[in-house]
Amino acid sequence: MSEFELQNFLEHYERVRKFADENELPVINNFNVTERENTFFLGDALAWICGIENMILLPYRNPNLLYKILDTLLKLNKNYLRTLLENCELDIICYRGWYESTLFWTPKFYKTFIAPRVKELIEITHHHKTKFCYIMTSNFMPLVEVFKDLSVDVLFGPDPVQGSVDLLKLKNEVEGKICLWGGVNAPIIIGLGTKKQIEEAVSNVLKLYQNNSGLILSAIDTLEEHFPWENIEYMIGVWKRFRSSGR
Repeated sequence: MSEFELQNFLEHYERVRKFADENELPVINNFNVTERENTFFLGDALAWICGIENMILLPYRNPNLLYKILDTLLKLNKNYLRTLLENCELDIICYRGWYESTLFWTPKFYKTFIAPRVKELIEITHHHKTKFCYIMTSNFMPLVEVFKDLSVDVLFGPDPVQGSVDLLKLKNEVEGKICLWGGVNAPIIIGLGTKKQIEEAVSNVLKLYQNNSGLILSAIDTLEEHFPWENIEYMIGVWKRFRSSGR
């Protein structure tokens, strides 16, 4: 990034930080300073650079080339991350891992090629007293133990519908170790669902956490402009009623 881009980002950051402090909100960054330079990541960038089929086959056909590409991406990521954290006081860094799930990597290959490099990024993040949020919305259950070993702080993505995640099993596996961010499916439940479906989805996940912290309730993975606004309001309303009931 150029000095001009960094300066523009820092001016924007100061406004965000002020608003967050006034409203008791965390400041979150998705590894990006500019729209033009939307960062690199590891598995995601590998999929974009090589194509998904080539990425899947590389560990078998040419692991040495895979090491070189990932090490180059890691160097870029580390430099970028340090620039962010040395210039800003961020609360959470969100790291994209959509192409790092077991849909694309066996657990063995994930541990060999991806995990050690993600660990380096997490260590840099923690050195700056910032939390590390790993974004992975499906096919991550075989990697949960690895996430705990890596000291991931937040896992963004638990989705009981499209992600087929057993929320109770996941809660029991990560409780006290990793905060979960999600719990409600966005496109099917919020985008297309009835009020009854929304109430059931929100209530089910809140009941699991009624006596515990460790959950950031959210629709996964995003709320779109075309979703009925009344469904979004209803989701929030269910949460408010649940909270006010003392459950």
